[in-house]
Amino acid sequence: SDKKDVEIACKALLLMEIVQRGVLPSSSYNDDISNVADSILSVAGKQLLDGSSNFPKPLLAGSSAMAGMVAEYAASLLETDEKAMQFKGLEDAERRCTDVDDNRLLYIVQLLQNKEANPHNQLLHIAEGFYLRAASFQPDSPQMWKKALDVMVAARSPHSGEEPLESSYPLENLIRIASAKGNVKRVSELSLRLAESMLSSESTKHPLTAVFVT
Repeated sequence: SDKKDVEIACKALLLMEIVQRGVLPSSSYNDDISNVADSILSVAGKQLLDGSSNFPKPLLAGSSAMAGMVAEYAASLLETDEKAMQFKGLEDAERRCTDVDDNRLLYIVQLLQNKEANPHNQLLHIAEGFYLRAASFQPDSPQMWKKALDVMVAARSPHSGEEPLESSYPLENLIRIASAKGNVKRVSELSLRLAESMLSSESTKHPLTAVFVT
């Protein structure tokens, strides 16, 4: 992968995480990583926006979905070159996140410094969390449940394509939505996948997913 593309995608991921707190970053993905780090220092520890905030839920869902797509794109860039993500200049940001127990930002910052194993897979789990967060704001919209389902399978069963046990959650919601629309064929297809997931031995619940849904 092109290292510049990786750099832009990773900085965009950090900026999208900042947006989840209702803050418009003063830096952009075209800025040096040190400028993005300064934005982290100012927002680390700030509470995430939730459904009780004054922001419209479609906007909250959209920002979470965009963050998920950025994480998924970054993962695709690292699929063949995991060493492309080794950023310098994030030490102060890492200390600040640690001091205020901001696990979401801390994990991304550590990931960008190549301090976590298998960054490709870790980014897929982050994307999964963002998609589930987006779905929580618009639970009757199938798109984000489907995106979450796709990355769940990609992260846990990339070669076999088996339905992991965790996929039962988005599948149940997709069945609910299809049933409400009277789409009998879709309900049947999804129900078969749900049955497969419930019988699956592929259960690898990842702590990152829970962190990035919250």
